[in-house]
Amino acid sequence: MPTIEEQLRYFAVKVNNGSGCLFQPDSKEYTYVLTVKHNLEIKNENQENVLMPLEEIKIFRGNVDEKPISGLITYETHDILDLALIVIPYIGDSEMILTHSTSVTEDKLILYGYPQRLSDLEEKRENVRCICDMQREDELGTEIRTEQGQHTWDINTQKSMLGFSGCGVFADINGTIVLKGIFPEIKDPSGANNKLVSFYISNFNSIADKLTRKQLLPSNLLSFQSYASKAFKRVNPGLKGIFYSNIEQVVNGGISPIAIAERNKDTLTIPISKNYLDDLSQSKLWEAWLELLTVLNIAIPEKQDLECCCSKVPLYFSANENHIKRLIKLLLSDSTLRSQIKKDSLIAFSSDETSGGKEYLSKEEVKRIVPDLNRPDFYNDKMMIGNATQVPGFSCIHMDHFSTKIDQLDVDDLQPEQILDLIKQEIINILNYAS
Repeated sequence: MPTIEEQLRYFAVKVNNGSGCLFQPDSKEYTYVLTVKHNLEIKNENQENVLMPLEEIKIFRGNVDEKPISGLITYETHDILDLALIVIPYIGDSEMILTHSTSVTEDKLILYGYPQRLSDLEEKRENVRCICDMQREDELGTEIRTEQGQHTWDINTQKSMLGFSGCGVFADINGTIVLKGIFPEIKDPSGANNKLVSFYISNFNSIADKLTRKQLLPSNLLSFQSYASKAFKRVNPGLKGIFYSNIEQVVNGGISPIAIAERNKDTLTIPISKNYLDDLSQSKLWEAWLELLTVLNIAIPEKQDLECCCSKVPLYFSANENHIKRLIKLLLSDSTLRSQIKKDSLIAFSSDETSGGKEYLSKEEVKRIVPDLNRPDFYNDKMMIGNATQVPGFSCIHMDHFSTKIDQLDVDDLQPEQILDLIKQEIINILNYAS
């Protein structure tokens, strides 16, 4: 997994004398550079600001010591805001996925760009740590403020921030960056109150529409295709090949990551997310969903609509917890999630790391755990849940359990169709754990 610094370096670009951010829409033909309009302006003979010709735009990656990106395709500006979208040739596939969302109050943010005051140094990039202030918020953007001690905010502020214009405003969500906005300017040229402005990424969609290009939604959310090779990694490749056609059926089917996200929203994860859009770049989340949809495709191929699959086995992802008993504690500690538990249901968990210890708890085992969670919490003296007797009986599994059980099957001397039947029966057995 690339570090935060490596991710920031990958997506940051220098646009003329300012900064910008790469974004990959659902296309293998082109990539976007998000920046601000004034980075693309020059003075004409009357000293008026006009847009420069496409061929004069210089975009650099890395430490700008090499040649600029060639073959720029086109660009367009926003009708009202100081924003511009540049279309460049496709930069190629990457394991790094960049999604975007809006900020919430007190979000920890990072500006990452190319300030001109570092132009003579070997390392030309820099970040500025900020906090979402939300004192001014509308449909276009919001205010953010720098953390104290990051910059000297005095008469030299405007000079120190020169070159940052157009850079991305990012948040670190469980080790993955999420794009929160584009920085156009300091609110007050004097730098008073450490106030900066950040425009929402959704503002670029109207520019993409003007160019008749794809809106800013990455392909990884429109299809499970990029996760097909990553799913069921714990299963013997030969066995995985037996049911790979079922994986492809899911990939080519009508259920997409973004459809699941919009259906489940904040309950995609445990604990419940403040903003579910922040979680969409978590690769392990979608690998687990592809595995769940695949086993359901094998066991009950006649029921493959979104609602049926999401309600048959509710799936909750945790980026920081992988132990099944602690996952149950997170689930039952939230009244919203607890209210969604159905009697005799099977609940699935997934995590960034492989399961810690047991992969399955029966209804009886869960029933024994629940009273312990009903006792006062040691640290804050709060009851973890309400009346333990009111929690419906349910069993739970970690998604790794499917891979474990499939990989343990004795398939020697069996034909592929026999092996697939064996896999199907094992999956059905697991799905019936709670009954």
